[in-house]
Amino acid sequence: GGGGGGGGGSRVSSASSTGNMMADGSGSGLGPSPSSYNGSGYGYRDSNSTSLSQVRRISADEGPILSIFHYNTDAGSVLLYGTQRGRIHSWDLRCEEEPWSLTVPPELGFLTSTSVGADKYWLCAGTSRGYILLWDLRFQMLVKLWRHSSKGPIHRLATCARLPGDRDNAEGPHAFVAAGNNEVAVWNLSTGGPCRRCFRALPPAGRDVSSNMTLPYLHEEPIPAHPLSPILTSAQQVAMLSDIHLTTPTPDVSMRAIMGRISIQSNNSYVITGSTDRNIRFWDFNTPSRCYTVSGLEPGQPRPAYDAIPVPDLTQNEAIPTPQYSGRGDDPSKGGSASGSSKLFVCYDAEVPSVESVVPSHLPMREQRGIQSPPTSHYDAVLDLKSVDLPTKMMLSSSRDGIVKCWR
Repeated sequence: GGGGGGGGGSRVSSASSTGNMMADGSGSGLGPSPSSYNGSGYGYRDSNSTSLSQVRRISADEGPILSIFHYNTDAGSVLLYGTQRGRIHSWDLRCEEEPWSLTVPPELGFLTSTSVGADKYWLCAGTSRGYILLWDLRFQMLVKLWRHSSKGPIHRLATCARLPGDRDNAEGPHAFVAAGNNEVAVWNLSTGGPCRRCFRALPPAGRDVSSNMTLPYLHEEPIPAHPLSPILTSAQQVAMLSDIHLTTPTPDVSMRAIMGRISIQSNNSYVITGSTDRNIRFWDFNTPSRCYTVSGLEPGQPRPAYDAIPVPDLTQNEAIPTPQYSGRGDDPSKGGSASGSSKLFVCYDAEVPSVESVVPSHLPMREQRGIQSPPTSHYDAVLDLKSVDLPTKMMLSSSRDGIVKCWR
């Protein structure tokens, strides 16, 4: 499910409790990693053996391990793992030492997701209260602090160096953020503000475009000058307690998995998302007509429609210069005319038709009569996605019920 990327591109990498999301990155989900509820870490000691052995055990006071990230540098091989209580540890696999560790202030919420930049110079982390922290790993210094406009949990983070259409010198800390109501948006974490692109899935009951055309926003929070000072003042912490009752509850449907490829050739850039609605969606970064749902449709459910919605652009300097096209057949390559620049891509899921509204000849398919091919969709929330190159190019997807599927 999903096409390949062109040359000269960069992988979208995020961390996950199951290991690398892609060849050069991994990230963090909300659920603890296997066998990590008691603070234990397990790994493969011998490449020729499938047995597991405990390689490290952390203090139970730190809670379960929520994220694991491994990367190589010219100087060594580093494994990062984050715990529920906000500690991000580093482990040089060449020895038993811990080069450094970072701490997420408890007033910002539990650690939910982490991801390291493609250049391995910066790290971002998300929390259960919607905060995104950006560290400079060269100095282990917190340089930026943002809060997502939804004020809800940051379900997943994935990083890339640049976006399609950016200048050659425009590399920076770009991150895809899965938060809010079933959407993934991408920001330059050095500037924040309105997102540069948003991919949103709307249920059949949420087709009111006028109420769903706002873009998520990152609000900058001040960082104290002294490293030991609390991030939030006592007044802000008291206000946050009252804010908990005013904020919108965590939506029942949200995106939990991100993978993809951002290429210099804009027509080869894509993002693939997995959601708690059991859908896996392929998003072309430039043309909605190339977007489609890989898996998750109910029997007899019509295919969803994808479109680009023009929204007010408050920061022209953050707009992606690549022309955008609507999903209604106005792609210039097909003889259509280009539409205005749009940052919001929307998937309109269709309702499953009732028995009364189905043509009689289609009733056997609607009610799954006769011989049916085995279902390919997940039965529970899709929590992780990963691409593999050997023995053949495939995509792996895992769901909350423990099922892993391979897609070609």
